[in-house]
Amino acid sequence: MNVSHTAQATDLPGSDLERSTWQGQVAALSCLGLCPGHYWSQLNPEQPYDDQLKAWAEHTDEQIRSDDAEFALLLPDDDMHLALRIGCLRAFCQAFVDTMAHIASLDPPRAEAFARHTPGEILYDMIEISKISPHTEQTDADERDFMELTEYLRVAVRVFALNYPSISS
Repeated sequence: MNVSHTAQATDLPGSDLERSTWQGQVAALSCLGLCPGHYWSQLNPEQPYDDQLKAWAEHTDEQIRSDDAEFALLLPDDDMHLALRIGCLRAFCQAFVDTMAHIASLDPPRAEAFARHTPGEILYDMIEISKISPHTEQTDADERDFMELTEYLRVAVRVFALNYPSISS
């Protein structure tokens, strides 16, 4: 998808935490081969799925599924306080895990395939990351740890999508 046709993250409605939550939801749905538009109102009843969100969700899906694209986490800029960036990383992980659980409750065959083919350590790691305290002294070591977690999640989502089998929705 051409970048000029993609909704810019900063143009999306909502706070940084809301946008990170939405990206976690869209990433989980993409990993499962599902269309975010079909589940958006269940997951976000207060936020309409408008053309801008649709374009952004499609771009996110393309980043996750394409061999040519690189999935980028939707996080505040590096000059923002580390506590906010950690909070957004936590929100992404929690939304990803919650969305997986929601879909599993709606679709037992998909849940069964999910259990058989999914790298479980990735979900476990996401659960653990969602528990990290955002309170930090913002040291160089904290920044490095944050960057390592960000890179791990970026790759983990792609690995997740590649390992999950395509099954009909």
